[in-house]
Amino acid sequence: MTAQGHSVKGLVVAAVASAVLLSTAPARGQAGGANGWLIPPVDGPISAFFQAPETDYGPGHRGIDYAVTEGAGVRAAGAGIVTFAGSVAGVLAVTVDHGSGLVSTYSVLADVRVQRGQEVDQGTWLGSSGSSHRGEAPGLHFGVKLDGRYVDPLDYLGPLDLSGAIHLVPVVENPDELGGAGIAECLDPAALRPRAPAPNDNIAVVIAGIRSSTRRGEGPEIFDYGGRLLGYPARRTYHYSYKGTGGRRLHLDYDAVDTYGDLRRSGERLEALLAKIAARHPSRDVDIVAHSQGGIVARSYLEQLAGPWEAGLPRVEHLVTFSTPHGGAPLAGAVGDIRGDTLTGGLALEGLGWLSRRGAPIPEPGAQSISQLDPASNFMAGLASEDIVYGTRALALAMPNDVLVPADRALFANELSRVVSPEGLNGHTAIMRSAIARGIAHSFLSGAPESCRQFWDTWGPRLGGAIGWAEGKLGWAYGQAEDKIGGRLIKKASKAVATRWRRKGAPGGEADPASGP
Repeated sequence: MTAQGHSVKGLVVAAVASAVLLSTAPARGQAGGANGWLIPPVDGPISAFFQAPETDYGPGHRGIDYAVTEGAGVRAAGAGIVTFAGSVAGVLAVTVDHGSGLVSTYSVLADVRVQRGQEVDQGTWLGSSGSSHRGEAPGLHFGVKLDGRYVDPLDYLGPLDLSGAIHLVPVVENPDELGGAGIAECLDPAALRPRAPAPNDNIAVVIAGIRSSTRRGEGPEIFDYGGRLLGYPARRTYHYSYKGTGGRRLHLDYDAVDTYGDLRRSGERLEALLAKIAARHPSRDVDIVAHSQGGIVARSYLEQLAGPWEAGLPRVEHLVTFSTPHGGAPLAGAVGDIRGDTLTGGLALEGLGWLSRRGAPIPEPGAQSISQLDPASNFMAGLASEDIVYGTRALALAMPNDVLVPADRALFANELSRVVSPEGLNGHTAIMRSAIARGIAHSFLSGAPESCRQFWDTWGPRLGGAIGWAEGKLGWAYGQAEDKIGGRLIKKASKAVATRWRRKGAPGGEADPASGP
């Protein structure tokens, strides 16, 4: 084992129970979320609590400080309108008005990603953390105002244990010790042993990727190497369908063509599945295990449809993705370049689509989901602008020899990501068979310390970057080939026309002597 990460020295129970749940916070801050609660702006322990000043200008601590590393993503605690975003006295800060007199402030930031007047959702990325106060250790200062007066932010944060009774707030006894060795350690990655026990008592929802199908009796590999081989028993495992829910297992058989549709609609189908699971298994949390495009379906739900503490829907405790294009798929971008920037590219892609519809092992190039996976698409930009719903922990797994989703594109910004050693010829499918990848996932799902970074965690994204760069040039290469081939054809055609012209003679001119009388 290798020591790593922050040292969290204890858990302090901050009283909320009836006093908080019956307070006016939800009523006065309905813009915060679906039920009025705010969510923590960062994932980290609290290093300093609110201390109310005796007078408006007296000493005190007008907010709470979070101990997080510099550069950690800072999310909007609630929906609202940005009323300030920029520098004041050399300090970067953001202020969000949630309505009903409730305002939240975030400082000192390392960068700002929003602008004044912008509407934000709960979880929208506002920037990244710098220090809790100017000149101090890395962290974030978070303040809340009600009707112009600073109040204790903890009174407005939702119940972190989701039971509605108690806040469990991790506290650092000595913030100076952050970054050193402590209780939290990382574990060397280990292969998942056969017949491993379930990592927890949650319900597992498994989502396959593009071109998957369950119509012909042979399910996608992730259905075997996702839920069952991570230890979840069959009775607690549900397979997501791109067609909809139905039957005893809440799964309608689907064809590959069903995976080509709007990914937002796919997210809505996931929401419908989770609602039925919640009705069937009350008070049970859910883990989502997804491969490739399936992880984007999960994010579409978790970022754009789900909210914390929503009645009728289960809490998604974990999201584990295998080779999911969190940063977009370069090949999808190349499809757009070939279609839009060349003369014959559209026709060539139509030919590939014809082959795909007749069973060729390639996705439909004209599919809506393909265009949405383009790194430059509005859909991917929308996902990148928001955090997954508060309360969900995520792990992204990648393999360096994946040419469909290069390793750097499979990393999940602001979430735990790991790159495992290459296996097989095609890392995109081999990752599901990797005992190391599944071992890391099982450890994460069981709540063990995170896995230690290895050689491929550093070099895998670099190799992936090279693969992605090459794939990003496919549109340009096709255009160059088109120009050269087209140029040659034009030259041959021009030469043939000129030869014929000379033989017949130009109008008004003399015939070519070689052509005879």
